[in-house]
Amino acid sequence: MKSLTTTIVGVISLCLFTNFVWGQSNFKIQIYAGQEYNDGALLQVPCAYSSNYFDVYARYYNGLAYVNFANVSVSNVISKPSGYTLVNVAGDLSYLRVYYSYPQNGTLSFTAIDGSVSHTFSYNCVSTPNISVWSIPTSLGNNQSGTAQVQVIDQPGSAAVATTYYPLYYTAVNWQATGGLRVNGGTTYTTGNTGTYNSAPINTTSYGGQLLVSATNACGTSGYITPYPAIGTPYIVSTTFNGSPGSSGTVSWVATLSLLTNGTASGANWVITNGTGSISPSGTSCNAYPSSFLRVVGTATNSNGSGQDATFYIWLSGYSPYRAAYPNPTQSTLTLDFDDALMAQELIQEIALYNQKGNVVKQFDATKAADYFKQTKSVHFDVHELPHDTYFLHVKMGDKLFESQIIVQ
Repeated sequence: MKSLTTTIVGVISLCLFTNFVWGQSNFKIQIYAGQEYNDGALLQVPCAYSSNYFDVYARYYNGLAYVNFANVSVSNVISKPSGYTLVNVAGDLSYLRVYYSYPQNGTLSFTAIDGSVSHTFSYNCVSTPNISVWSIPTSLGNNQSGTAQVQVIDQPGSAAVATTYYPLYYTAVNWQATGGLRVNGGTTYTTGNTGTYNSAPINTTSYGGQLLVSATNACGTSGYITPYPAIGTPYIVSTTFNGSPGSSGTVSWVATLSLLTNGTASGANWVITNGTGSISPSGTSCNAYPSSFLRVVGTATNSNGSGQDATFYIWLSGYSPYRAAYPNPTQSTLTLDFDDALMAQELIQEIALYNQKGNVVKQFDATKAADYFKQTKSVHFDVHELPHDTYFLHVKMGDKLFESQIIVQ
């Protein structure tokens, strides 16, 4: 038996839905209890077993009134979700009887014909639980905790249902978190009840993120919903440099830097932390104008405070990230001095000396860059044993390769 709460929710939902769509389509279907749905509408069908069904009468507006299509044959069914069986009872083509048992989410599509008038109907059938937002602690700062609560409704009421049916209630509420948001412990829920409030403890780390919630019943799992764009301070999903993924590069004049925050940030604080040049911030984007080299840090912000940050490295065309490779020519030692130790720590992927055959003759272990450049901003190669010749120095930082010729004599 459906609960009073479910019935009330269904009546309200049906009234609102009908008022919204009435008169906006020339094609609609009429189902059990006179409920009508315009073409393309959502049908919320209870997750149930046994011999459940609803009858579908396809209708169209002939200029004066809505009339039924004469031919709604099962032979004109284009698609149906798993768990559905469609029949013409006793060969009557004026309507479709739709039986469902453990119905899955999917598209019900069929063509109806009446003389010279024909139309293909399509409806999105959903039988997984509905989730409504109840209480979400969106104003958490960094390293704070709270409790998120949602309501799960199995039988929304605005669905096509038969005179009797056997509902299968939800069995789990699924919680996920992104960014610096964490879901702690298990979900609290009660199996076998509709309209139950379900909660989970959450906390932020040094920044926040997004909360995603879904619910499962015997017919499947609903799509995840995001109750709010951000809980706590914002996090950064990725960065772009002049519209392409990345955080470093060479420009002739200006670089446009962007923080992608999945909607969790309302703005950002931008600051030059090394190098020379200027910046022009605009929300979560910033134009950077290097004189030679710039290191720029963008920190995503929202009403809860400052969240995650990202570092960008911008070089002017013709600039080298190391001050010099000297002496050149050299007889014994080749030294590379870098402008910025942090840049070297974070970006160096290769420092190598190649001979004219393309073989590496000297190489810095880039995997140790993070620790190595905490102590120094220089790399030294002992080249005294190399044959006298011209070599090629490769310094790869981020996605940029810097090349120069080195003479050993």
